[in-house]
Amino acid sequence: MFEDISDITPINKNSLSVPQAGQNKEELGEDQQLKYCQSCGMPFDEAHHELAAKETDGSNSIYCIYCYKDGAFLDTDATAESMIEMGVPHLAYKIGEQAAREQLSNFVPMLARWKDN
Repeated sequence: MFEDISDITPINKNSLSVPQAGQNKEELGEDQQLKYCQSCGMPFDEAHHELAAKETDGSNSIYCIYCYKDGAFLDTDATAESMIEMGVPHLAYKIGEQAAREQLSNFVPMLARWKDN
């Protein structure tokens, strides 16, 4: 599901760079929302662009098919913390558990679904 967030090649070359540890919420611009599910952080790179959910009007959502369907979240009890924990194993195989948890802990709270919580 996840890859090392720092290795993702953006679809839009004019978009912001990948958020790094310590980068604040205000630095996540609208273009950034096009690159990642705004609930779990799944990349919408070339290998994953088909995983973007659809809104009820058929337009592309800012959320992935694992988080969102027919205009609603699949897990209404999810939290940023649960998304971090869910993502750790998907990233840990590549960069280790501690680094994955740290990277996701800095990234997931900046996503649209969680940033105001």
